[in-house]
Amino acid sequence: MKVSSYQVSVRQLKHLLKKIDLLKAGYDKKGLFSADFLNQSKKGNYIDIYTTAIRNFDYDILLFDDSIIQFSYRDSSAAKKTIRYAYYQFPFDIPSYKDYLKESGLSYDEVGDYFLEAYDQEVAEAEINSRALAIRYDFSLREYSPASHPASHFHLGLNNDLRLPIAYYLTPMMFGIFTLKQVYYERWNIFMANTFFRRTFEKCKGDCKKLEELCFNESDKKELYFY
Repeated sequence: MKVSSYQVSVRQLKHLLKKIDLLKAGYDKKGLFSADFLNQSKKGNYIDIYTTAIRNFDYDILLFDDSIIQFSYRDSSAAKKTIRYAYYQFPFDIPSYKDYLKESGLSYDEVGDYFLEAYDQEVAEAEINSRALAIRYDFSLREYSPASHPASHFHLGLNNDLRLPIAYYLTPMMFGIFTLKQVYYERWNIFMANTFFRRTFEKCKGDCKKLEELCFNESDKKELYFY
């Protein structure tokens, strides 16, 4: 996957999320995240990782429920190419601001951010959502070890060695749609009823380039993997 294709896919995902009313804010971090966030991400404390990212705007996409998505692409040379996408689910057991208003018989169109301060106080006092999920996609040829450490893989959760092999370079769009399906399944049929979303869904896997033999060989094909 070339950097130009990656950049186009990021823009397309933001456009898709806006079309289905899931995009709260979008930025272009160019893979540059704060030292504070990078330090917290190594420690593996979910709440600290999430709150640090929010505080420092360390995300490319802020979703409707305050979950975040990050994108990073490094391509100084083929051997050093690294790709990282990450989704961090909102970690508190409280509805989104729009749903919070709805429960009070209000709508965002009516009141906007007027009650946001009161909502933020509710968030500060909310219980932790123990089911909050982190999903990450990594590609690194430098770290590749056949049938041991896949070059292209998913991580689910934190603090584990779970790596689900993938036979493709994943595009940002494919990562976004995979995340929507796994995390927002109750809304999935609504998404699929949207013509624009369905058409995007039907073509996005075809935009993912298959890995070369150099980073996905016959040994890797002996185990279960995403194909």
